[in-house]
Amino acid sequence: MSFDLSEISRELLLLTLEDDSVEKFSEKAAAYIVSIPQFCNKPICSFFLVHSQKRHLQPLACVGCSPDQIADYRNLKNPDCLFFVAARSGETTVMNRENCSNDCGCDGESGLHIVPLRKGNITVALMAISLSADGMLNDGQLKVLQGISDILAKNFSRMVNLRQKEGMALLVHESPNPIIECDPEGEVVYANPAVKKILWQHSVDQDELLPSNHLEYVRSAMRLHTPESVKGEVGNSAFSWTYHYMEESDRVFLFGVDISEQKRIETQLAHDAMYDELTDLPNRTNLLSILKSELSVIKRRDDYSFALLLIDLDRFKTVIESLGFQAGNDVLREIGLRLRNWRGHDKVVARLGGDEFAVILEEINSVSKVMELATCINQLISEPFRVNENRISLTVSIGIAMGNSLNQTPEGLLHNASAAVYRAKRQGTNHTEVFDKEMHLNALARLQVHNELRQAIDSGDVVVYYQPVLGLNDLRVRGFEALARWQHPEKGLLPPGHFIPVAEETGLIYALGAHIIKIVCKQLAEWKAANYPLAWVSVNLSAHQFQIDHLVSDIMRAIVDAGADPSRLFIEITEGTAAEHPERAFEMMSRLREHGIRIALDDFGTGYSSMSYLKRFPIDTLKLDRSFIKGLPESQDDAAIATTVINMAKSLGMKVVAEGVEDERQAMFLRLQQCDEVQGFLYGKPMPVHNATLLLKAGARVKSESPPIKRIKIPQ
Repeated sequence: MSFDLSEISRELLLLTLEDDSVEKFSEKAAAYIVSIPQFCNKPICSFFLVHSQKRHLQPLACVGCSPDQIADYRNLKNPDCLFFVAARSGETTVMNRENCSNDCGCDGESGLHIVPLRKGNITVALMAISLSADGMLNDGQLKVLQGISDILAKNFSRMVNLRQKEGMALLVHESPNPIIECDPEGEVVYANPAVKKILWQHSVDQDELLPSNHLEYVRSAMRLHTPESVKGEVGNSAFSWTYHYMEESDRVFLFGVDISEQKRIETQLAHDAMYDELTDLPNRTNLLSILKSELSVIKRRDDYSFALLLIDLDRFKTVIESLGFQAGNDVLREIGLRLRNWRGHDKVVARLGGDEFAVILEEINSVSKVMELATCINQLISEPFRVNENRISLTVSIGIAMGNSLNQTPEGLLHNASAAVYRAKRQGTNHTEVFDKEMHLNALARLQVHNELRQAIDSGDVVVYYQPVLGLNDLRVRGFEALARWQHPEKGLLPPGHFIPVAEETGLIYALGAHIIKIVCKQLAEWKAANYPLAWVSVNLSAHQFQIDHLVSDIMRAIVDAGADPSRLFIEITEGTAAEHPERAFEMMSRLREHGIRIALDDFGTGYSSMSYLKRFPIDTLKLDRSFIKGLPESQDDAAIATTVINMAKSLGMKVVAEGVEDERQAMFLRLQQCDEVQGFLYGKPMPVHNATLLLKAGARVKSESPPIKRIKIPQ
């Protein structure tokens, strides 16, 4: 059978010239194809767009079948379905009942030819057409099918591309982000409405919106065929521009994104990293950077010098504990404001954290002048504050380090000022110290002690000595106080005064304290396993250790690891530490007591505890400070204090341990006042663990080391 192929092609080409949508064209093309005489076996013809990435068919039009059947094809997911086989392979497939998957949903229309319409190697659309019952085609049908397939493939490809371009154009037009199209010379040929909105908002012209070196970026994108990114600013807004070269149109597109908020956040983060949040003053990191700049000036100018003042508020924590954190923050803000507005000298003011401030005094060579200015700063801060109708007066400790032509670093200079502050605070409140050569040598010595002590802790050269605590009535051992000793390889056995202050100053005190607690817990477990008369051991806790949140969990871990009895461990906290941090003291003591650990309040009578706090604390034992024992029984003041403390403790259900008992006259007075327990050189000096073990094993009474006194006069 012969067909007029030229006539058929002409009719289809005429359809392609009409300005129809792809759906309308499909309907007309399908209707025309089934009308070709003797070409189709059944008047069935349908078209589908192929979305290869989504494995999805989009029905366009159908002649000879119901819309419901076409809708079923939309959701074909079976990869074995012949529609998808034809789309993937690019080869015409004939459908029949035998070769169609039972669950593909296409009903296996017998003799249906599925023809891929391809543009190059891509299947753009599928044409499903019924050409013969047995699937065999004559020569005439083959020629017509080939001819119309070429025409349809080209037209579908053109229409799909046109639709994509229209969609892209609509996307560009409706985009809230600025998009600009440029020619190879960088001239703007199109700008979407978002661009015009930006120009209107900032009252700028188009050239001002484009990044600087715009033409260079255009040519670079065209030359390299890779996106080029650059940032630019318009008014108070910032934009990120990406240059994309479109080879098919020989155009460069600029895709912009408003990054003003991002830049604002980045700027804020950069500011937060360098400035204190509470006072908006430079922080420690910023201060070190400024010190580095100041030291670099010294390298260029031999006559230049400056001073670093480290300012530490005296007893600031009492403000927080009495008035609350908000009041404390108000005071810190006011101090920062006073220092910033002070016009006594050219300066930089910083806050290092907590209650610590720093001031750099520039262009200053005289130490006496620095001391004069430090006095002015002290007077400035000491002026009373008004906080919530409360009048607050503060004093400060100031440490001064001079920046000069010596080989200095920012960290070293700050360390020197810290050493000066530390020395000032050791002298009491409201003192100023200048870092000098002697302090430098002391700092080097402390550094050496710190390094050696760290190594000694790791190597086990820090040991525990045990001073017995006795019941005053029967002089039998009730327990021991654990005291650290350093078995130095060159200097011999060192008492705590040689290394505890350095450990506290350098932050090594926590590692040292943890080491002592582990030794004590292990020893308690060994004494228990040996069935010795059970005694307790008390361990001193420094104020620095008291600030560590995981202190209680670390102590319990040491107890569990050693297999010790927690009720045989006393933790000693000084009265000063408890009074300075009453809320934290209560929390820590309560947590320790929950685990069965007992609490002793050390150095009682030397601090400033209020009775209200003392009643709240879960304390088992008060330790009467040795300063009140020394004058007994002659000193009426010491006798009155000792008697009062003993009576008060008993009324609160606490035991009393008198420290520093050195002669029988003191012991007799304490016995008459019904003091519970004593410790001191009269009954035993701190001893190594071997001697303490023998003492426990013997279970004997400890004899006095001084002769008895026949007559003791007790003050009335």
